[in-house]
Amino acid sequence: FFDASFRETTLTFRQRPEWEYAARRFFKGFGRAFALYPTLLFLLAFVCAANNRRELLIGGGIVAVTVFATAWFTPQFAMQLPPRFVPAAAWLSTAYLAADSILAPQSGWSRRFIAGLLGLIHGAYLGLYSDIVGPRFDFLIGSTVALGCLYVLLTLLHKVPRLPGLRRPVLVCLGVLSLALFVMR
Repeated sequence: FFDASFRETTLTFRQRPEWEYAARRFFKGFGRAFALYPTLLFLLAFVCAANNRRELLIGGGIVAVTVFATAWFTPQFAMQLPPRFVPAAAWLSTAYLAADSILAPQSGWSRRFIAGLLGLIHGAYLGLYSDIVGPRFDFLIGSTVALGCLYVLLTLLHKVPRLPGLRRPVLVCLGVLSLALFVMR
C-alpha cells in the first residue's frame, strides 16, 4: 500500500554503542586466531615438546607475553617486513621447535627462551592481521583469549596416558609439515 500524500520522509538510524564495536572486534580476533595455522601448529609443537606441567605453564606464559607484546607493537615500527617473510618465518620457527624437541628433549630453560624468541615471530604474524582490522586492542585480546583456550585444551593432552609414546611421531610430522610449507612459501 502506497500513500501518495507523503512526499518526503526522514529516516534516522541510531549509532551503535562503543561496546558493540568492541565486542565485534573481540570476536573477529577470536575467530581470526583459528585461521593462523602456523601459530596453531606452533602451540601444538610447544605442548608436545614440554616435559612436564611446570615447563608448560612457564613457557606458555613467556610465549603469550611475547606474542601479545609483539603483535601490539609490530604496526608501530617504521620498518615493514615483506608480506611473505613473516608467514615463512612462522612456519620455519614451528619446524625449528619440533626439531629442537626431538634432538634435545631435556633442554629445559633454553627451550623456554627460544620459544619466547619464536613467539616474537608469531606475534609479528598476528600483528599483520591486527593492522588490517583497525583498532587493535579488542582484536588482540580476542586472539589471545582464543589461543589461550586452545593452549589449555592442548595441555589437557598431557593427562592422556598414551601421549608420551606419541610425542615423537607428532613432533616429526609437525616438523616435516612446517618445513614443507616453509619451502612452498
